[in-house]
Amino acid sequence: MQRLRVYADFDWLKEIELVGTLSYEKLRGSDSYGFEFHSEWLRNHTSIQISAAINNYPGPQYTQPGKEIFGCFSDALPDQWGRTYSY
Repeated sequence: MQRLRVYADFDWLKEIELVGTLSYEKLRGSDSYGFEFHSEWLRNHTSIQISAAINNYPGPQYTQPGKEIFGCFSDALPDQWGRTYSY
């Protein structure tokens, strides 16, 4: 399983904060994405919903079967041209 820490650097934050961990794994030939909030982020920012597909509660949450990565992270990934260029 691959993991990536997700940080927030909003102008209203005093410093960069850890939001949580995004995970990726290939299961039975399909891509599987998960996200888990950092406990301090949930404690301090319960009113902020980063995605309609991710609820503000502790523990891992996964994309629905057949769904790609969570929408809030999809724009951060390189598109096909970017993937071709970076390799």
